[in-house]
Amino acid sequence: SRFNNNERVEIWNKVKSGEIKLVIGARSALLLPFCSLGLIILDEEHDHAVKQQEPAPRYHARDVAVQRATDRNVPLILASATPSLESWHRAQSGEYRLVDMPRRVLNLPMPLVRTIDLRNEATRNKTRFQVTAAGLGLEFAGGIFEPARLNEEIQSPPSNRLTLVAP
Repeated sequence: SRFNNNERVEIWNKVKSGEIKLVIGARSALLLPFCSLGLIILDEEHDHAVKQQEPAPRYHARDVAVQRATDRNVPLILASATPSLESWHRAQSGEYRLVDMPRRVLNLPMPLVRTIDLRNEATRNKTRFQVTAAGLGLEFAGGIFEPARLNEEIQSPPSNRLTLVAP
């Protein structure tokens, strides 16, 4: 964070005493000693930046947020336009509640999404990862590699956006 050690201690004490009632911060803000915690919002929960790698201690902010919300019995909002696979699975299994955003910011149109099942691609090509060097699937890879071969700009399909589902 951009705070020096003295500022961190001051913030820690003010949060602990309840003098600071609202904190908007980096993933380390989850570790503050809130005296009265009412809500946790983790924006862009899918992003790799919520996963602390260096320096130690290593932790995943999403997992810390889930545990803190559970321990303190407060609501948790995991916000993301593209949720992590773990959060998506938990929403599909009923562990989390999924809230759809029917409109985007500034009423921009939602992209159309098409799923390509890589298992079908592998069946057609006899070998699971023979599909492409990266295992992407012919339909998806064709949109990337063919324009590159022709030295053209890569464009997304005009009518939809492709999303891969791994087998």
